Amino acid sequence: MKQLLFFFSFFYTLHLYSQVTPAPGPLLSADEAVRIALENNFDIRLSRADADIARLNNTRANAGMLPVINLVAGENAAVNAFQYQKFFDGRVNENYGVPSNTLNAAVQLSWTLFNGRRMQITKKRLGELENLGTLNLQNTVQNTTSSVLQAYYDIVRGRLQEKALIEVIALNEERLRIAEARLAAGFAAQTDALQARIDLNQRRSDLLTQQNATTASKRSLNRLLVRPAETPFEVDETLQNTYNPERNALIQKVVSQNPTLLALQKKRRSICLTGR
Repeated sequence: MKQLLFFFSFFYTLHLYSQVTPAPGPLLSADEAVRIALENNFDIRLSRADADIARLNNTRANAGMLPVINLVAGENAAVNAFQYQKFFDGRVNENYGVPSNTLNAAVQLSWTLFNGRRMQITKKRLGELENLGTLNLQNTVQNTTSSVLQAYYDIVRGRLQEKALIEVIALNEERLRIAEARLAAGFAAQTDALQARIDLNQRRSDLLTQQNATTASKRSLNRLLVRPAETPFEVDETLQNTYNPERNALIQKVVSQNPTLLALQKKRRSICLTGR
């Protein structure tokens, strides 16, 4: 009889969990989430566009090293209300509403051969701006990847927490059953049963709170992936951590490869070249 009551309590908890848990969606792996974010994220698109603009601007022509050719053309049209001409041979020409049309065209070539190395400095500054755009794009990609992975594994943590709470609820239900049986037999005080019920209700409340937090985390991840917030999906709850970094190597990489630090260095270099 006791085993029957225990299984009844356990399956009741599972039924409660299934009622508040939405229908499962397709499995979304961490790598797939990162791929979708890198393809759709608006910050990455903007950074990639800025990097392309800086790359296209880094030319010798924009630095003033190439000649500039201008083609100028014009046309003047007029109508004379009255025209009077008297020639040497005595002829007289009188016309009314005589049109006149004048065309002119010119080709202008300008080429700066030397301006105190300003052209070379401008070309270097454009190169620094191109490198800065590339570093900003790398920084945006890294930040987006980090945000997606943090959101993804926050959902995994929430799912594991939900499973742990379901097991705790089943144990609390069994504890309540035993406390009520001891109270009915006169072997325990009523406070034990009341405390067991309070603990059970608290764990059920914790489960609902955790499920709401997991749902909010899934909405946040969907926003990072630039898709509707209510898009259903499930996460891979298998955690495998084989990464074992070495501290000194990490410090070296932070100094030599961190895009944020490198971008600051390129920005400082660009400002110095602008002031020359």
